[in-house]
Parts: sequence; structure tokens; C-alpha cells
Amino acid sequence: MDSCSEDSDDDNQPLHFALSQLQRKEALDDYDGSSFPKPSKITAAAEKVNNNLKTTDDILDALVDYQDDYPKTVQVMMNKGLLKKRQNCRKCGKPMLLRRRKNAYEWRCRKRNSHDCSTSSIKMGSWYEFTKHSFKIMLNFMIMHGKNCSIEHMAEQLNFSIHNVSEICRYGLELTEKIENRYPKIGQNGEEVITEVVTLKPKKPMAEQYHVLTGQELGSSRCFAILLPDLEEETIENIKRKKIHENAKVTTVKTTLDDYSIHHGDPNVQFFNEEEQFEKHHRLCTKMRKDQPEYIYTNKCISAWVKEQAVRKTEGPKTLDRLVEELMAYTA
Repeated sequence: MDSCSEDSDDDNQPLHFALSQLQRKEALDDYDGSSFPKPSKITAAAEKVNNNLKTTDDILDALVDYQDDYPKTVQVMMNKGLLKKRQNCRKCGKPMLLRRRKNAYEWRCRKRNSHDCSTSSIKMGSWYEFTKHSFKIMLNFMIMHGKNCSIEHMAEQLNFSIHNVSEICRYGLELTEKIENRYPKIGQNGEEVITEVVTLKPKKPMAEQYHVLTGQELGSSRCFAILLPDLEEETIENIKRKKIHENAKVTTVKTTLDDYSIHHGDPNVQFFNEEEQFEKHHRLCTKMRKDQPEYIYTNKCISAWVKEQAVRKTEGPKTLDRLVEELMAYTA
């Protein structure tokens, strides 16, 4: 995989600027608080309709601009649905109030009595709730992840170990898995669909092999990729019924001529040359065989990773947009 995929769209301004800002010495968590607005102003501003932030690029540009300004970051994230604008107490069920604690905001409830204070992180109810990292780190990760940057490149830019970045990647995979799970069946208008069982071989000698059922709708970018629990014909056919519309014309192919394919040597299965038929970023099976990061095996994220490859082919340069939309879905 390239440092950052050249198949992504050309508008990389959020990525380039975010990475340049990330190298600055000031950290978001060390915001000095010299101009810390009252929490009530933050929540009031979050309720207002911001017509200047309509697209994903608009939102990312604003977050990148403010990533060293914690209050502004919180305001934009609340305004665009990346953080919850309101929070109810988990103990009493009543609305909580946003309050300042040192150089951060938190949700607080004192409804029961003046000495019994229930608090919640400002991240609660959002995708960020599941990570201990700052908004700044996760923003930069999300942009690079959306642009399909390599683990090594992200580790270098974030000044993290590859192991730590691999752990963060699991959160990104959860997003794309949710996106893929909502895709409709392919081939619903009678299109031709090609299917193949792709074998994934970890680089580690004697490691277990994994098999993935793929389906690609010819004439579009729509596809799927599902990790197989076994190679039983019944298992494969059940997945096809769930993922492929009954109107589709289905053909089993092999996209490699070596023993990576379980169809190797089968005269009834035709060879389909992805390199001739598809643009680089549309070669689902070829890319899966070549671009496997090792962390998917050590962290047991293989199922989510193969689904992500289907999302990246389906969405193309709009992958980052879909990820941001999924972030908003957490707080809806």
C-alpha cells in the first residue's frame, strides 16, 4: 500500500494541513484555557444552524483550523453531530449540564442533591467514547484512514508505534463494517455479477489461510467481500443469496492463475483479468491479495478488514465522506 493511496481524490487539503499542524509542539490536550468560553455559550452555538459547514471538506477544514483550540473543536463537533449536544444522566435520567473541568468540558448532573455529582465524558454517546486519544489525534487518524494511508505512514505522522496505530485502526474498521452491513443486494437490475473465493495468506510461515467470498457487479463499483467460516458449498450459497439479488446473472471466476485461488486448475471457471478490466482502485480481489496489513491477523480484524475493502471500492474517493457520515450516526 502506498503511504497515502494515490487512488484517493485530489482534494487533499484537509490531510496536508492536518499533518502539518500535527507536527506543531502545542498539543490539543495542553490548551492553556486563556480564552475558554462558558459552557453555556458552547451549547448555544452548537444549536445554531451553520450554513458555512455543509460538506465533509467544510467540516474537516474547520476542525483542522481549530484543532489546537479545544473549545472551538467541541463547538464544531457538537454543531455537526460528531458529539452529542445534550446528555441525560445515567443515574437519574434528567438532562445534564455542560461544565468546565480544568482545561476541558464534561457533562455534569447535581439534580438529586448538592453533594451528589454525576459526571460523564463529553465523548459519551459518540464514536470517540471508545478511544482514550485526543480529538486532535483521532481527527488526523480519521483523515489519513479515509485517504487509505498505510499503517507505517500514520505511525510516522502521529509519532506512534505501529502497534498503537494498529489498535486505533480497529475503530476505523468498525465504521466501515457498519457501512458495508447496510448495503443492498447487488445485481438487482439484472446486472452481471462475478464471484470468487479469494485466499488470503499471511506472510508468517505456516500461518492459517483465510478464504473470502467476493462479488462484483460489472458496470458499477458495487461489490461485497465476506470472510468465510468454511468452504462448504452450502455456506457459500447462503451468502450469495444474502448478498446477490435473484435477478442477477452470476458467474464464478478466478482473478489469479496461481494457487491463491481454490478454483486453480478448474477448467469450468474462467480467468477474469482485473488489471485489464478495472482501474487500479477497483481491483478488489487483486488488492486484497497484495495489500494485507499484518495487524489484521494479530488483532483478529480480518472480517472487518475485508468488508472495508468492499466499501473502499464501492465508495471510491467518497470513502472519507461516508466515514464522517457514520461518525454522525453514532450521536443521532
